[in-house]
Amino acid sequence: MKITVITVCFNEEKNIKKTVESVLSQTSSDFEYIICDGGSGDKTVEIARSYEDAFAKKGVKFTVNSERDKGIYDGMNKGIELASGDYVYFLNAGDWFYSNTVLAEIIEKMGDKAPEVVYGDCLYVDRCVASVFSTDHTHLKEYMSIAHPATLVRADVIRDNKFDISYKIAADYNMMLTLYLKGCEFLKIDVTVSKFSLDGVSSLKVERSVNEACDVRESHGIATDRENELKFARKRERKLKIKRKIPGFLRRFWHRHIKKSLWIEE
Repeated sequence: MKITVITVCFNEEKNIKKTVESVLSQTSSDFEYIICDGGSGDKTVEIARSYEDAFAKKGVKFTVNSERDKGIYDGMNKGIELASGDYVYFLNAGDWFYSNTVLAEIIEKMGDKAPEVVYGDCLYVDRCVASVFSTDHTHLKEYMSIAHPATLVRADVIRDNKFDISYKIAADYNMMLTLYLKGCEFLKIDVTVSKFSLDGVSSLKVERSVNEACDVRESHGIATDRENELKFARKRERKLKIKRKIPGFLRRFWHRHIKKSLWIEE
């Protein structure tokens, strides 16, 4: 089985190195790597292309495509068109694999199975403090209950169900819910796939994220309680803003010694 790993980016010169090196460090070589850049004006593309020789030495096909796009999901759709693997996986700039054996573990645990969707767990990182995103596709009708940075979709399926770019934040949720309602097989495997930062678009634009998620469910005929969800999201956002004002040393003490959180050294 061959996996296509796709990174979509735009002006990510500060983050692209960490993501690319995470891919390069994988022990498996049964993958190809595609970077879809949205026409960056900084050094993102230059940094990415500096790894061409390293991937060639590893025996991994590496493609950097840079052109203007209509946003992150349009970039993802372009990556899908370039993909030649059996499964497609997105690891966006600023995210990184949980370990250097992730792809090998996924391939091993899948064996001869070929479900439409394969997913594991991941960690979300907030200023070095990491929490587990425990996933379960059976709740997709209620919310995005699997993590996009921990999900692979069979290539033939994702080509027929590309991202709806009218959504700016929740197109991944729309895709997963669409596949679920179509009766596609979802296979959860015991692998922690990646770490992703809470600095992402859907994390920073909480209210818009909730509204789009409600739009997705309603488009599939699923009733929503939009006002209650927005109320909860605003409360969560206020807590997050307060938490981020707490001095770093106090947060470290609380999470290390009181809450016993996972700790990520970046």
